[in-house]
Amino acid sequence: MIKSAGDRIDYEADLAKALADAGLVNECLPEVLSTKQDFFKKAAPFITKEIVVATNNSSLLPSQMTPDVSYPENFLAMHFANMIWQENLCEIMPSMLTAPGTTEKAKDYALKMGMCPIVMNKEHAGYLLNSLLIPFLNVAQTLVAEGIADPQGKTGTGAPYGPFEMLNIIRLPTALHIVQEDPRSRELGTVQNKIAVKLQSMIANKEHF
Repeated sequence: MIKSAGDRIDYEADLAKALADAGLVNECLPEVLSTKQDFFKKAAPFITKEIVVATNNSSLLPSQMTPDVSYPENFLAMHFANMIWQENLCEIMPSMLTAPGTTEKAKDYALKMGMCPIVMNKEHAGYLLNSLLIPFLNVAQTLVAEGIADPQGKTGTGAPYGPFEMLNIIRLPTALHIVQEDPRSRELGTVQNKIAVKLQSMIANKEHF
C-alpha cells in the first residue's frame, strides 16, 4: 500500500507549478512559526480563491498564520497522526476566520484519503491528540529526569505503546523542540531543564529510549 501511494506522488520544486490546479495545499514544514509564515508569503501569489490551504502541525494555531495567507476564509489546520497508515486520524482545526464550507471541504478531503476526521469547534494549542498525549509524556520524562524511575517501554495501562515508545515514534528532536518551548527549560535545576539536557545528550549520542 505504501509503495503504491509513493508511485502516485509527483515531485515539483517549482512552487508555481506545484500549486497549479491544486484543490488542497497542505503545508507540512517543521513546527517553527517563522518557517511556516515564510512559506505562505511565498505561496500567496499562486493561491487562488478555490484552493483550501491547510497547515499540518500539532501545536501552532491557524490564526498565527492567517496574516500571511491569501484567503483566510479558506485556511485551517489539518494535523495527521503519527503512522497514518495505522492510526488514520486527521484533526481539523478552523480559525475564527475560516468559512464553514472550507471546514466541510477539508473533512471531505480527509475522508477521501482514508482518514478519520475529527473537527474541532475552535482553536486550542495542542489540538485534541497532543492535549491528551503531552501531559502523559511530560510526567514520564519527569519521573526519569528526577531519578524516580528508569525508562520503561510499555506501561501497565493497556495502551499499545508506553510513553518512551511514543517518544521514539515522535522522535527525540521533536520532543526536545516541545520542551524548549517552555522558558523553564533554560533555567538550571528545573525539571524542564533536566529533560532538555537529557534529550540533547541522547540526540548527540544517537540514542533512543
